[in-house]
Amino acid sequence: LWVITQQELKINRLPAYDEKITIKTRPGRQLHLFFPRYTEFISNGLVLVEVKTLWILIDEKTRKAVFPDRYNIHIEGESAPGDFPLPRIKSPSGDPEIQNDSRALYSECDINGHINNSRYFDICDDLMKKEDHENFSHDFRLRAEYSEEILIDNDYRSELFRSNDGSILFQGISDG
Repeated sequence: LWVITQQELKINRLPAYDEKITIKTRPGRQLHLFFPRYTEFISNGLVLVEVKTLWILIDEKTRKAVFPDRYNIHIEGESAPGDFPLPRIKSPSGDPEIQNDSRALYSECDINGHINNSRYFDICDDLMKKEDHENFSHDFRLRAEYSEEILIDNDYRSELFRSNDGSILFQGISDG
């Protein structure tokens, strides 16, 4: 199974209503177990949104990483300016600003049986304050690292932390 282990979303500008956009995506160079992919949302030659993801293959039964070479999987990627492996995100310190206990619902999960990566952004969005949404600025960056799966019907806690510089860190924790 292909899963995302890290992703970064950078919004330079949101598209306007009815604005025509082009989506370009390409694979980066394989990094041992990791397969980077780069995506851009473009309008009139300007990059509106950039997305960088690191993909990995896992065994369906054990849910552990597998070596792609053992399955003859190799993706010829390309390097370009701005490509980089995403560094690990530091764990938050202190108490969360807000937390919520929940259960991984069927509608939140994907074909792999875990919470869909895009759903984590929805959960984080729901924990943010009204002011965070009202004061949204362009040149916004959001990073995510997925260290363990949250499987369907598992209980989990979502936590939102705010650092001294105002940046937000979100984490989901499951005992399952």
